[in-house]
Amino acid sequence: MTSPSHAIADTSYLSALCRIGLLEILRLRFPQVTIPGAVLEELNTAADEIIRNEIGQALQAGWIRIAEPAKPDWQPPISRLGAGETAALALATETQDAILLMDERRGRNACRILGIPTTGVMGLLIWAKQEGHIETFAAAIHDLQSKDRFFIDPELVRQALHAVGEN
Repeated sequence: MTSPSHAIADTSYLSALCRIGLLEILRLRFPQVTIPGAVLEELNTAADEIIRNEIGQALQAGWIRIAEPAKPDWQPPISRLGAGETAALALATETQDAILLMDERRGRNACRILGIPTTGVMGLLIWAKQEGHIETFAAAIHDLQSKDRFFIDPELVRQALHAVGEN
């Protein structure tokens, strides 16, 4: 993962980390994370109280902050993105040296079209394993798939396990 000076996060990225109890890993990797209000609204309307509490604590601690895109009516080059994804993409187009934390395929395709660097939760977990912040990558992936119903291509998981030395 590159070392941009700024990270912007989408809803599902944050909720996945909250559900597996690893939101703190995000703070270790990116001391400052920005989310647009649309992402906060989606997180606050989540049925999961754990997510609301974790995000609330991160906001209170100040390592997650809220910022709105300068062009709130901006539209992405790919349709059928949610309000949070669209706002996060808009904010990323306006922010120098930013990486967008997003897993959704359509959103990541829009990032490629727009030239916005992006990484998914799996990229963060690989980093966390390599830096010694998690004991096993396999356990984190298992939690992600079981607790968040997160779909990851089995071949990608196999490659990532190999990359972190967990064959």
